[in-house]
Amino acid sequence: MRHAGVCVLTVDKFGRRPLLLLGVGGMFASALIIGIACQIAYSSVAATYITIAFLFVFVGSYQISFGPISWVMIGEIFPARVRGQAIAICTLINFGTNFAVAFLLPIFQKLEGPGGLYLGFAAMAALSWVVIYFIVIETKMKTLEEIEAIMVTPKAKQGFQPMDRYGGRQTAVQLSKHDSMRMPSHEPI
Repeated sequence: MRHAGVCVLTVDKFGRRPLLLLGVGGMFASALIIGIACQIAYSSVAATYITIAFLFVFVGSYQISFGPISWVMIGEIFPARVRGQAIAICTLINFGTNFAVAFLLPIFQKLEGPGGLYLGFAAMAALSWVVIYFIVIETKMKTLEEIEAIMVTPKAKQGFQPMDRYGGRQTAVQLSKHDSMRMPSHEPI
């Protein structure tokens, strides 16, 4: 719980996307280590200690990434006219998938064993990291109107926009700081 509190207090300083990438990377690494430890030596004392230690890492990584940031981002990425309904749908999906995971977890653990189960978690975390890296935009220091403009405008109409170091689109203020990066206007004078 402490990690989630730290994340909520620092999300505007570090940004949503970097914390997501860090946390999901930690989830991937810890789930992979747990899965391998359980596959190699499930009943050994060393595997037990490794599993316990990396379960803490997994939970801490979740608490600085998906735990709080998913709730922050769903309040930011939807247009104002549908925000309430969209957040309600996202909440329903979130709790529905939580129920599905809790219901199916014992079945998958029985079929695959703990090692296979955590290797599956590692695969899902790796896929999540790739999606976050290539698709999720950084919303730090952006107004809801700026985020809506980015999310609603089709990619073809956005044209070329330099990416900032976290993969987000640079704003006009950021571009004015770097005149060499300014793109010529395509609009007639």
